[in-house]
Amino acid sequence: MSNLPNALERYSAAVGQLKAHAEFNKPVFDTHQQLVYKVMDAENDLRDAVAEAKTGISNGIHVVNYTPQTQTYADIETLDKMIGQMLTKEARDQIVKTVERPARVTIGEVKTNLKE
Repeated sequence: MSNLPNALERYSAAVGQLKAHAEFNKPVFDTHQQLVYKVMDAENDLRDAVAEAKTGISNGIHVVNYTPQTQTYADIETLDKMIGQMLTKEARDQIVKTVERPARVTIGEVKTNLKE
């Protein structure tokens, strides 16, 4: 038997406990949220500054690395048009590979219009 329904119930119960705890300690959680947003804003500004300067930086507390990256890809549709009849289906299948990736799993809260 699948563990899926039990796993969902455990998740929902844990989220409910977290929400109740956050509501009970609202001033602490509000302050925490403000600080997290402040850190996120500062991090985004730092990332932008490093990207613009194209160099890393360190201050003895934090180190920020700048690593240029490239990505090489092939536009399969364009290749197919360019090669046309010169490539057999078998030869194309040996060149173009599609691999299965792990499924994307998202977890969200069901929104209702009912007021408690």
